[in-house]
Amino acid sequence: MSSPYQAVKRNRLSEEIVDQIEKLVLNRQLQVGDPLPSERDLARELQVSRQALREGMRILAQKGLVQVFPGRGTFVAQPSANFLSDSLYAYLRLNPHLVRDFLEARLVIETEAAALAAERAPEEHLIAMKKAVDDMETYVSDRDHWIDADLAFHTELARATGNQVILLLITSLRGALRESIRYFSTVPHIVSASVELHRNVYKAVAARQVEASRRAMHEHFQITLAAMDGSHAPLQAQEV
Repeated sequence: MSSPYQAVKRNRLSEEIVDQIEKLVLNRQLQVGDPLPSERDLARELQVSRQALREGMRILAQKGLVQVFPGRGTFVAQPSANFLSDSLYAYLRLNPHLVRDFLEARLVIETEAAALAAERAPEEHLIAMKKAVDDMETYVSDRDHWIDADLAFHTELARATGNQVILLLITSLRGALRESIRYFSTVPHIVSASVELHRNVYKAVAARQVEASRRAMHEHFQITLAAMDGSHAPLQAQEV
């Protein structure tokens, strides 16, 4: 039986190691739970040094594609959103001028997510959304806990859609979401206004009002954008 591994060219060794293993996983030649050859054997098949191989494995582990168990070996892992989440968080921290773009992207995704949630949300997710809004009100003077509650609301809304890709997107955005929420929590009056904006979304979703849910979430983001732009539009939510 021929080996699926190919000798790696000498330029950019670690990157080529990562690319090759990624392709084997994506092509399902390597399945979740499959063990990789030992370090010595894999380095020989790839024709690279152990040092280059270790660097490649480190990158793959950061991406969540492999998991290393000391004494047992390296195994193909279940892909997760952790690497994307960490990358987006770092990117937003390094490029704060993109916060507005990030918020607009959230508007596109979460406005329709609210509509889907109104159609599909199981009772337990509605309960969790209400708790998140109540926590936002409770912690309005406690910035860190308020941010946690805000983040919990948007995560529960994504779960309520029943759409696993939407949930994956929101989960992968978690670090960047926290950073954007933290940014907007410094805007005057946005914290107190945000509680009512989120409560309006919850009320519309709980009432199974699809269009009202869409409008309430759209209003939430439009008001936040206006606050960021220094608009003089009043930061007050309209009652649903």
